[in-house]
Amino acid sequence: MQFTIRKSDGSGVLDVTGATAKVHLRETGATANKFSGAEEDAVVVSPTLGRVDYTLPTGGVNNSGVYKGQVDMAFPAGGHHTQEFELVVKEGF
Repeated sequence: MQFTIRKSDGSGVLDVTGATAKVHLRETGATANKFSGAEEDAVVVSPTLGRVDYTLPTGGVNNSGVYKGQVDMAFPAGGHHTQEFELVVKEGF
């Protein structure tokens, strides 16, 4: 999965230099995340362009349905930025 992290006010791309990224994903209606620990680690590929990549763990998402997710950016000075997304998995693909 590829994400472009945007500023909260929608005014453009957020520079994520020095930040670490985690992806949290859960099925709609679930109370727990699908993955945990290192399985949530994403990679900041191009910090000044806000580009973050995430690879689903082995076995990944094996049920069709709608999943809610967020990319959580943690900055060295202690700040956080979260960007939400939705993943639709169709049966038979």
